[in-house]
Amino acid sequence: MAYSETFLDDLKSRVAVSEVIGRSVKLRRDGKEFRAIDNKSLTVNDQKGIWFDHATNEGGDVLQWLQKDGLSFADAVADLASIAGVPLPNGNGQAPPRKQPAKKQEPKAKREITATYDYTDAQGELLYQVVRLEWIEDGERHKTFRQRRPDPEKPSEWLWNLEGISHGLYRLPDLREAGVDETVYLPEGEKDVETLIGFGLVATTNSGGAKNWRNDHAEALRGRDVVVMVDNDDPGRERGKTIVAALYGIASRVRVLDFSRRDIWPEAPKGADVTDWVKAREGTAEELAEIVGRLPDVKPPPFVSQFGGIPFEELDRPGPEHEFIIDGWLTVGEKSVIGGATKSGKSFLAIHMAMCIATGRQFYGNNVLARGLVIYQAGEGGRGIRKRFRAWRENFGIQQGIRVPVYILQSKVDIHSHEGDTAKLIEEIIAISRLYNLPVTALFIDTLAKAQGAADENSGRDMAVVMANVDRIAAAVPGCHVCLVHHMNAGGTKLRGHTSISANIDQVVLVAKEEGTKVRTATLDKQKDEEDGAEIRFELMQVEVGRRAIDGKPITSCVTVPAGTARTLVKGKTLVLSDDQTNIFTALKDAIADVGIPAPPELKLPKSIVKVCKVADWYNAYRAVASKEDAALRQAMGRASDKFVRLRIIGRINPYVWVTGRPVAELSNDERGEITGGDAIQEEFPEQEFAPR
Repeated sequence: MAYSETFLDDLKSRVAVSEVIGRSVKLRRDGKEFRAIDNKSLTVNDQKGIWFDHATNEGGDVLQWLQKDGLSFADAVADLASIAGVPLPNGNGQAPPRKQPAKKQEPKAKREITATYDYTDAQGELLYQVVRLEWIEDGERHKTFRQRRPDPEKPSEWLWNLEGISHGLYRLPDLREAGVDETVYLPEGEKDVETLIGFGLVATTNSGGAKNWRNDHAEALRGRDVVVMVDNDDPGRERGKTIVAALYGIASRVRVLDFSRRDIWPEAPKGADVTDWVKAREGTAEELAEIVGRLPDVKPPPFVSQFGGIPFEELDRPGPEHEFIIDGWLTVGEKSVIGGATKSGKSFLAIHMAMCIATGRQFYGNNVLARGLVIYQAGEGGRGIRKRFRAWRENFGIQQGIRVPVYILQSKVDIHSHEGDTAKLIEEIIAISRLYNLPVTALFIDTLAKAQGAADENSGRDMAVVMANVDRIAAAVPGCHVCLVHHMNAGGTKLRGHTSISANIDQVVLVAKEEGTKVRTATLDKQKDEEDGAEIRFELMQVEVGRRAIDGKPITSCVTVPAGTARTLVKGKTLVLSDDQTNIFTALKDAIADVGIPAPPELKLPKSIVKVCKVADWYNAYRAVASKEDAALRQAMGRASDKFVRLRIIGRINPYVWVTGRPVAELSNDERGEITGGDAIQEEFPEQEFAPR
């Protein structure tokens, strides 16, 4: 059953924490506290009703100790009630039997009231008392505190609870009557308040400790100069932090007085407070004033929004904004889905998108604005994923061994279950970033269905966990765009699964195959903060990536190309060049035919290569047909020569150059942008990044 806070506070005040913990742990007195004999990191403070283990950074009250030993909260309350001899409020007046038989208890020493502290309202009307109880046990004096209130039906009697009454401020009327320019001292206990009042100072505290400090307590100190006094122990310092934080922006000035400071009381015993300082050091009001006078003001830490907040007037301040990786399509640091039916070409489109980001090529006429490292997780690709990337490499003329910033993960991941791979995936992404010494620009997960593990994709709860882990990955790798490749529903009308998938995504690209044709359409169905509706029409073009050793049969895969431009690209048989590249290549063949010489033996060329020419002769042949300035002509020649070597259609050992015999095909201007390798890859990446590993 549920118990009121009043009942629980009263129950805990009846039994010393050391009495309960001492049943299973040997304790010895250590100043104002107890310390475990076999575990010196464990301390117990009866006055504050708490325990704390400094080794594990765990602590709490007596009920939390009982729960730490394996009891449920209800059983812990019942156990404590049995020790205290208090009936539980369950209607029969009897505490339920304890699960474990209690050890035989010695007769308890009588507890005597040694002090009472009246808490009143602002008009001085008594609300309740804090009562100090003391007793002698094992030759040592112990104390605890309880609260009681007048019985409204029997004014001369007390009810030992605060039912219906909130913890208040001690000597509240005195505080309200004090001048606003007087410093207010805020120690931890009522006894210390009385000590300070004896010095002629204004002082107050709250009952019930830091957990019962409320906003209205801070409001009573608005505009005041406040000195928060801290007892020399960890709970005291934690209380001080709580109260100081509550006074930021309310009190006009806040200072903290910790008597354990070396310049105040270097040998202060544990738990020492202002009253102890007065007794042990014979401290005076004048000395206290001198100490307080040199205390620094406590300034609040700079405000840092936990939710990416920014003042309106700082809208132009540099910071993360809506930026594109692929202009108009994918944004920096956000999330997208590429959705399509089976065999729609969605994965091939995702690979093309990934490679465009890594190499800086245009994506169907859209510029790549943030090129960088790409990680492609292929949970569905299996062994075929290598062929797909090799096909892209072959189509765009990237030589084997060239280092392109793309890393392919070939195993499935689980980003749903608690014991899944989210943390490991984040760790691996960061490690790959270090491997390349580049930030990760994009992560592709192909497909979401494989990565979501055992999650029910139609369950809002399950998919909320999956999408939360996607957010977790994006947050752990700042600036990284996460793209999910996903399936469509049976009708092909929307993304498969729960609507939370698309709701938590910034861009959605839907891929569909046109009936009766080989043409696919990729539609930007959702674009946060920008216009959607953009379309790309493309086809899959077969590319030979090798031949089987056993029988020479071609090994093929596909790449995406603009609709209407697909053709079979057979390895070693067909390459495409731009108009100017064709002119430069033709000039080389003319130079070899006109002024070529037999291949020198020292070049050790294949027998099929009969003639070579000098590079200078090639240059002169191109200059004869090109209408360009010398600087532009040399630049075009240099680029073309490097590309022809990379595509293995010429060979070059200075000063000689020759044609390898690999055929080329001319391409129209409309087709050139998406099929030809172009010069962008070699020009835009640093030379060392393309050096063979």
